[in-house]
Amino acid sequence: MAERMNWDHHADHDLLTAIMQELQPTQEQLRGVMARMHSFGYTCTVKAITQHLQKLRRKEGASAAKDDGAAAGPSTPKTPGGRKKNAAGSASVKKEPGSGKRKSAAVAVSDDEEDVKPDVKKVKKEDGSVKKEEPAE
Repeated sequence: MAERMNWDHHADHDLLTAIMQELQPTQEQLRGVMARMHSFGYTCTVKAITQHLQKLRRKEGASAAKDDGAAAGPSTPKTPGGRKKNAAGSASVKKEPGSGKRKSAAVAVSDDEEDVKPDVKKVKKEDGSVKKEEPAE
């Protein structure tokens, strides 16, 4: 005698996935599905149902391919899209003051002040203002 089936959320999902893979509903059947969805309070169209089913099929196909690919080895991780480097390899390019589109809210330090204290370090605070720090001597 066969063991009794336990229908849980995962089993329901697998059943519906198997049905979607085996059966291709006709336009008349999709209109019936749409009418049932409307009776549940949803406002979808036949086209929306068709597109959603296609999306689910692609998703299931991708997860099946991913499961097959897991045995083959890990995929290459995405590289972060940080700042672009210039030709010299430096991560930033020094621009002339005022050359950017945005104006800084911080008070600008004149060239004379920078010449007097070349070791002054500018630190940007969380509120957007700039604080000058002198190194401990």
